[in-house]
Amino acid sequence: MTIGYGTRRGKLYYLDWAPDSEVKGGQAFTTSGERDKIWLWHKRLGHASFGYLKKLFPSLFFSLDVSSFQCDMCELAKSHRVPFPLSSNKSLVPFSLVHSDVWGPAKIVTLARARWFVTFIDDCTCMTWVSLLKPKEEVSSRFQQFYQMVKTQFQARIQVLRFDNGGEFLNHDLSQFLQDHGIIHQCSFPYSPQQYGVAERKNKHLLEAVRASLFGANMPRFFWSEAVVSAAYCINRIPSNILNFKTPLQTLHHHIQTPPTPNLEPRIFGCVVFVHLHDHQRSKLDSRVEKYVFIGYAPHQKGYRCYHSPSQKVYTSMDVVFQKHNIYFSAAQEEHCDTNTSQIFNLFPPESSQPESNRSLMTLLENCRSLMTLPENDRSQLESYRSLPENQPQPDMSSPCCPTQEEETDEILPTSETLQLQYHTNHLLRMSFR
Repeated sequence: MTIGYGTRRGKLYYLDWAPDSEVKGGQAFTTSGERDKIWLWHKRLGHASFGYLKKLFPSLFFSLDVSSFQCDMCELAKSHRVPFPLSSNKSLVPFSLVHSDVWGPAKIVTLARARWFVTFIDDCTCMTWVSLLKPKEEVSSRFQQFYQMVKTQFQARIQVLRFDNGGEFLNHDLSQFLQDHGIIHQCSFPYSPQQYGVAERKNKHLLEAVRASLFGANMPRFFWSEAVVSAAYCINRIPSNILNFKTPLQTLHHHIQTPPTPNLEPRIFGCVVFVHLHDHQRSKLDSRVEKYVFIGYAPHQKGYRCYHSPSQKVYTSMDVVFQKHNIYFSAAQEEHCDTNTSQIFNLFPPESSQPESNRSLMTLLENCRSLMTLPENDRSQLESYRSLPENQPQPDMSSPCCPTQEEETDEILPTSETLQLQYHTNHLLRMSFR
């Protein structure tokens, strides 16, 4: 009896069932022998999936369902996590659900000694607020400040706070505050970042913008805090596909009557900006502007934040002129600042954990940039102290460093304070590079 016809296609033979013999052919191939063949090929091909075997041997699965085959060894060897379904319960009311996450610690400390930042994201409008932290234990106080800001500025109340299982959130102060104000706190399962994907994706978005801004402007790495705040400012004003190509700020204004928000024209992070000097800041013959670097937008003022590198001060002003195609830092300056400034800042823990006896030494080291501006003679004299052995006693700084009558010369010699600063700096750098 003929139960089918086979045709060769490439190097395989495919069995084409005759229309009048489908039932008989199906019955013939549902024997235990054909099931054994499927298991045999499954093991021969390294426990290949049965769906893949059905593509290779369609004739063997003529009347057999793939779901009827289950291999215990495959379950033991190929187990993986179940994908999380997309959440469809997006909040429709601003601030009814707030996502939060903490990033850090950063390897490089900022000029304000921040190592962490915390984000608060509104689920309805995707508005993002960023707050810098010195120790991450400040999360509790920062959320309380954020809660009061939402209550006062937007006449809204936070109903649910969603975060991970980090210890900075699971503390008594924050738990008591949430309980007193009737706020539900939702924690994710351990090792399940998918459950708070909104905060994770927002941090990824922020850090991508931070890296691009720092790299594009050759900015020293300790400006990461200014870059992340500036990135949040811009993201809140960029259209989003999730919001039907509206900005988070527009969506918030649509739902809630908000106070006027300053919208400054975006500028290139790290570009040169000339800041106008007022009359009391200059004499009649001095320059009327000073060269700064643009580092962001003032959070509570209508003005641009500008950094003056020689004095290491931040100035906020609207009397500015930007040079959008002129970057303040060159690549060489960036490398020099990162190796000579940020690494020294990184030697110390936050101020609160330092003994009082180390405060004066730390103050000297924070001002070590002044060595870059010393006269050439001073710098050549200081070079000799870099080769001092570790066990050599500290130079005597009690007497002023001035020439005797026999050695009287016109050469400018370093002062005792400069030598002491260089001695401590070199000693600590030796310790840090061991």
